Amino acid sequence: MTQQEQLMDWFIRYSSILKKRSTHRQKERFLQAFQTDVSAIRDDFNVDEFKLHPKDPYTYHNVYVGDMHRATQIICTYYDTPTVVWRDYAYFDIKQHEQSTTWLIMFTALSYIIAGGLFTWLVTIPMLAGGHLISVPSILMVVGYLAYFLMLGQMTRGWPSRHTLIQNSSSLVALLGILGAQRKPTVAFAFVDAGCTNDAGLKRVLRRKKGKCRFFMVENIGGDTPLYAITNDTVHQYRDIEGFENTTTAMKMDDRITHLISAKKYGDRFVLPLAQLRQKKINALNMEVLSHFIESL
Repeated sequence: MTQQEQLMDWFIRYSSILKKRSTHRQKERFLQAFQTDVSAIRDDFNVDEFKLHPKDPYTYHNVYVGDMHRATQIICTYYDTPTVVWRDYAYFDIKQHEQSTTWLIMFTALSYIIAGGLFTWLVTIPMLAGGHLISVPSILMVVGYLAYFLMLGQMTRGWPSRHTLIQNSSSLVALLGILGAQRKPTVAFAFVDAGCTNDAGLKRVLRRKKGKCRFFMVENIGGDTPLYAITNDTVHQYRDIEGFENTTTAMKMDDRITHLISAKKYGDRFVLPLAQLRQKKINALNMEVLSHFIESL
């Protein structure tokens, strides 16, 4: 299989077959496939399982490739996928992400509850009033209500987006394709969990990595928009990156991180339009620019 064919195979797998990586089960399926793909390229990888606190019911998983202890440059991206959104994606704006998700969940859940109430009033109550307690329709109705409440529970947690080619499968596959070419002991890769929620995976890496190290966070790299290299540190660790427009942002972020993103810039804001989030084609030029940069480290 040629490199181009391998990339196409990965794109199909992670943007189609395993495109939803939001629930615990979906992430387990992804991790099994991802570890198989990584092990075919390199054997210096490991999975870091952790919880935010001892009683946390959820276990997070980071996948590291390379020597994380010796590395002075770590390339990161997140593998989980976002919930359905109805507006443009604003980088570094956590409040907007929370508001967008909350309002969409409230609207869909309320509409669903109203629909369920109308069905109960117009169908269920008249049927029960007619004395049809034990019948095929009543049994089917009970099954229907069980399914209704299961869906309502999922709805309150947010529906996983099915448009994940750009966010963030494009970055995932881009880095997967670079693993074989970049094997310097000073460069490592981190595929982190919870990038679409609380950044638990990235915070774990930043907290555990001691000493001087530069982090590059790759996000939505395959979008059909310009590339930006964004950091807060313009004195000690700021550097020109060929193919990326170097800039800063007033948004609060860790000084050790340079964010490599595909976006449109509006003043001090960096945005990926909703149409770009839902696009079905990868910007191959952006992928090539990222590949050349990482291979040159």
